[in-house]
Amino acid sequence: MQLFAGEPVTSDALKILRAIGAFSAAAAKSRDGASAFMESHFLRPKAIEEINRLRVQLSNLVRSSMPKDTVGLKTLSTNATTSTPSVIPPPSLKDTAVLRQILLAGFPDHIARYDAVATKTALGTGAKNIKPIYSTMWSSKTDVFTIHASSSLARVRPAPQWIIYEEVVGVEERLTADNTGLMFTRPDSTVVAVAAGSKNPQAQKLMLKNITVISEEWIAKIGPKSLLKPGKLMEQPVPRYDMYKDKVVGFSAPNYGPKVWELPTMEVDVDLKNGVQYFAMALLEGAVKPGRLVKKSKSKKGKEAAAASDMFGILLPYLTAKPAIITKSWSKIQSRVNGFLSALMAKNICSRAALERIWFDQPSFLLAEYLAWLPSEVHVAVQLIWPPVEFVQEYEVIPSAPSARVKMPPPSEKSGIPKKLAPFLAQLPQGNDLRRREMSAAAAQDSGEDSD
Repeated sequence: MQLFAGEPVTSDALKILRAIGAFSAAAAKSRDGASAFMESHFLRPKAIEEINRLRVQLSNLVRSSMPKDTVGLKTLSTNATTSTPSVIPPPSLKDTAVLRQILLAGFPDHIARYDAVATKTALGTGAKNIKPIYSTMWSSKTDVFTIHASSSLARVRPAPQWIIYEEVVGVEERLTADNTGLMFTRPDSTVVAVAAGSKNPQAQKLMLKNITVISEEWIAKIGPKSLLKPGKLMEQPVPRYDMYKDKVVGFSAPNYGPKVWELPTMEVDVDLKNGVQYFAMALLEGAVKPGRLVKKSKSKKGKEAAAASDMFGILLPYLTAKPAIITKSWSKIQSRVNGFLSALMAKNICSRAALERIWFDQPSFLLAEYLAWLPSEVHVAVQLIWPPVEFVQEYEVIPSAPSARVKMPPPSEKSGIPKKLAPFLAQLPQGNDLRRREMSAAAAQDSGEDSD
């Protein structure tokens, strides 16, 4: 059976799958070839027959639920009594990765991690034939887990860091012929070494069977939420708004299981409380693009459409303050920052879809708060355009105050926005020049009020 383990060796289950696939190929050639194959590779005929019946049952379930998948159904069995079952092609690298992830989804609480400290302690005693030691999610301090000798992964070095197992078996014992007593218990050098190195005479040998190697990055993505504990949101890299996911995302290092195993840093969705400021910054910078169907595209036209500026992007150089200040703690004392964030928080808005939904119900939403970021010269133009999206259904624009029971049609960006803004922006300074002008005007106003 080790012949079918594959290269690299990743799973005992895949070893069996390859063996069944090789048998199906031999059986497709001749009945004698099938019998010879089972005999030469020590496969039990009854087990092969049962596997073939299960293949047919599963194939029929898949055919009934996916009748249009003509490509993926070619290798499925259709007749349980056939002596020449359809050939199972060997799994590709992509297939093996997917199958290992499926096994992880089926055994999310049967995860074991390589215990480098315990293994090093055992090796330090000078004992021979030390096996890699593992720790399971539920193991105690006296348990010593190793991979069962029957596994194709038992001799793989370096030992895999993360594995899943189907079952745990205990020490190997042999009873007397009349079952009245114990003849002997086979000693294990690894357990003896652990007991000596850790000064723990209660060390108990346990073995893991039917092993599959997994990637630690899969655990947080596939494991159940009941075993996953989200880590603290990292400050660096800072959270950001992802226009393709329409979410604010950040990074954290989650923990898994009762032993709180730390998993690799991964991208996570940021909640409203922690993410609204980053959504607000992206909106002011023109990165949200409401009214557009934003999708990742490999085509040049698709990239150009995603990069084209909307109303917020056009007005970005004319803002009286940099949008980045909205993420600073000290900026909350500014009325324009506080008003903008408070309006979004009040309506639980942290995504493009939520903003479009509120504009459908309340077209004037966020107008006053956005005008506070703009010079007075463009207020009229923005008021005439607002909101920068429209909702078209059956070639008619939905009334500005529709009933709450009306289903929102797909939003689209209003046309002609750049032309409508151009006359108002022609004579305005941009960037720091505009901000210096606004600061000078504010300072002059404050000094006039003081003199009065």
